[in-house]
Amino acid sequence: FSPTFTANVAIAMVWAWIFEPTFGLLRVVMRPLGLPVIDWIHSTSHSLPAVIIVLVWSGIGYDMVLFLAALKNIPVEIFDAALVDGASPMQTFWRISFPLVSPTTFFLTITGFINVLKSFDIVRIMTEGGPLNSSNVFVHFLYQNAFQWFRTGFASALALVLFVFIMIITLLQNRLSKHWVHY
Repeated sequence: FSPTFTANVAIAMVWAWIFEPTFGLLRVVMRPLGLPVIDWIHSTSHSLPAVIIVLVWSGIGYDMVLFLAALKNIPVEIFDAALVDGASPMQTFWRISFPLVSPTTFFLTITGFINVLKSFDIVRIMTEGGPLNSSNVFVHFLYQNAFQWFRTGFASALALVLFVFIMIITLLQNRLSKHWVHY
């Protein structure tokens, strides 16, 4: 657990530096291009998109490795048969590749959804849920109630709601997977 958490802290700190409007890397790139310098971290309209960019960036490598592994497991003979049958590249993707990687897509959908719901560390390091709670996520709100405002009963209830919500979404996705996951 510790290496994962440490990595997210490092990612959040580096991206907070990149987004910093006075001395950040993004300012250095945008200024010579004549683009306006945006205060990503301290703006109510830009802080949540900044957090989303970091979350997508930090998780996309793991997802791509799994998708590449899933694509590598599709036998080449299937693609050869599609080519012989005259299938276009789009038909090959939608009728062969996509259905055969649907278990991976299903797994990454569930884990991605759960990871978004538990995106505490990046939010805490980059914006602390602000400004004006514009980038506050559910788990950070739960943390604030438990450890900043000491409303432990309410925080426990929030944790239970989060558990039930994740369970319902997972069961719903599991039920829907029977229609779109092909082994």
